[in-house]
This record gives sequence, C-alpha cells and structure tokens, in this order.
Amino acid sequence: FPPPDVPRKKASASLSELTHENINSQCYGGKASICIMALLSSEVEGCPAAFSDLAWRHRNDAMHFGWVRASRQTDFLAAFSLKAAQLPLLIAVRAGKRSRFALLKGPFDADRMIGFVERILGGDMTFSRLQQLPDLEPPALLDSDDDVDQEAASEDEPVKSEL
Repeated sequence: FPPPDVPRKKASASLSELTHENINSQCYGGKASICIMALLSSEVEGCPAAFSDLAWRHRNDAMHFGWVRASRQTDFLAAFSLKAAQLPLLIAVRAGKRSRFALLKGPFDADRMIGFVERILGGDMTFSRLQQLPDLEPPALLDSDDDVDQEAASEDEPVKSEL
C-alpha cells in the first residue's frame, strides 16, 4: 500500500501545572483515563526537564501529565498517605468509580519514570485503592493558614505593659 497523502497528525504533549482551579477538569475528569502527577516541593520553579520529556514521549497515549507544588498541600498528601518530607514523587491516579493510585518514590530519573509509565500502559502496575479523589487547597487559603499561625504565635507571647 502506498503511504497516505496526509501525514499522521502529531498530538501535543498534555502537560500543565495542576492547581485548585484545574485539577478536576485536567486530571480527574478529562478525557485521559490516567493522570501522572509529579509532586514537587514549593521551592521548585516549573516542571522538571525529565518529566517534560516523559510527557512528550507519551503524548499519543491516553494520559494527562501535570505537576503539583505539594509541600504545603498536607490534606492532598495525606490522601495518598504521604508527607512533605518524601517529595519529590511521581504518582499515577486512575479516576473513576473505583479510584486508584500508584507511586514511584525516589529521584526523577528518566529511565525510572519511563519504566513506571510503561508498566502502567502494559498492565503490570499494582494500583492501591483511593478512598476519595483529593483536592488541592487554593493559594489564598494556604497563605491565610500561615497568617493565622503567626498571629497565634504572637498571642502566646507575653505582653509587656509599661507602668
């Protein structure tokens, strides 16, 4: 058979920063069946290059890739039985009637991340049950928590009165 006159359409990589506003539409409710998230500390700016390359490599698969600045998202991490000290992590969430997740702990090595995604696509990955899909806190609430903590700390200090 001769090759088609129109070349195959290249899909763009589905990669974005996940926030309170877009996690439900981009990750949990999108057309992709699996969401691969890089959970990063808040100090990291942007997406790691190895994770971006992974998203580009699997741009034609039914997956969405996103990164989350998760070190201050304690409720989000607690849903996966994680703590901020364990970051960075790669997590795969399969949303649906029975939501499930799988973790890849350790450094963001390209070979390890590729193997992780290949095991998911090949059906070799063991997923753990997720009771409820966690949501991210909006930045305004995260900032207000710090203000409340600082106010509470200042209230604990004794007030010196001048006589």
